[in-house]
Amino acid sequence: MPDRATFETLARRDDVPGQIGAEEMKFLVLGVDTPQPALFFLNTNTYSDHYKFASEAVHIGISLTEFNTI
Repeated sequence: MPDRATFETLARRDDVPGQIGAEEMKFLVLGVDTPQPALFFLNTNTYSDHYKFASEAVHIGISLTEFNTI
């Protein structure tokens, strides 16, 4: 993450118990067990969950069940 402005663009505020108004930004690491893992920072305002990002933005081409096992 290069700077606070980028974080602000990708993050969203969420009201969860104990953390009212907490800023949240998700990330995804694919290929963690390979020589070339890939780190992605999600636009959390656009993609509410990791699988949606992986399937729509990265086009991983696997089912949610498969995704949850990797």
